[in-house]
Amino acid sequence: MAPQAGLCHPQDWAWLGEVPISKEETLEIFTFMRAANMSGAKGGKIVTMEEAWKSGQKEAKKLLKAYK
Repeated sequence: MAPQAGLCHPQDWAWLGEVPISKEETLEIFTFMRAANMSGAKGGKIVTMEEAWKSGQKEAKKLLKAYK
């Protein structure tokens, strides 16, 4: 059965043949959420997407290093 227009669930991805959004858009969403969390932790100060991206890369490298 085809998913209804506007609805997409992970179990439908195989039926669709592709994920509903690109990996670039997914990374942008997570970067935005990270920037929002960082801003909140800093009392509402502005955090750029670039700052959040670099912070995320640094954390990811630490995590990957721990698994080697």
